[in-house]
Amino acid sequence: PRAPSCARPGGVERPSVDDVITRPALAQAALLRAGEVSVEALARAYHARVERLDPRFSAFVQYAPERALRRARALDAERARDKSAARGPLWGLVTALKDLHLVRGMFVRMGSRAFRHLWSPVDDLTTRALRGAGMVVTGKLSTSELGILPVVDT
Repeated sequence: PRAPSCARPGGVERPSVDDVITRPALAQAALLRAGEVSVEALARAYHARVERLDPRFSAFVQYAPERALRRARALDAERARDKSAARGPLWGLVTALKDLHLVRGMFVRMGSRAFRHLWSPVDDLTTRALRGAGMVVTGKLSTSELGILPVVDT
């Protein structure tokens, strides 16, 4: 079921979060900055979508929804304290990274069984930059072994 639209004072309808996640990222970011949708609501909508679709697509090799929701709540709290906290075009957007990136506290298998026990204590430069821009990282996406081939065996 789709989430209902939210009425604002004056009878103007807010877009439902389900509608928001079908919009381009820059449109989502604009709604986040305007306060039309919270980061947590956006993260929850993506979580519902992943839960519904990932069993069919097996896109995620590691999924961390609780971690993503903690980050989303922290961003919302930061915004509540300081309305200018929504900095930049990526603030509050939800993303996942290929399993070629180091993400602190997650396995980094790079699509290879040889690295099945490799765990990252740090974020790589890309992950650090995305987090610094205010993005919410939900998990790691499957990739071909070492990112070499154009296909993924899941």
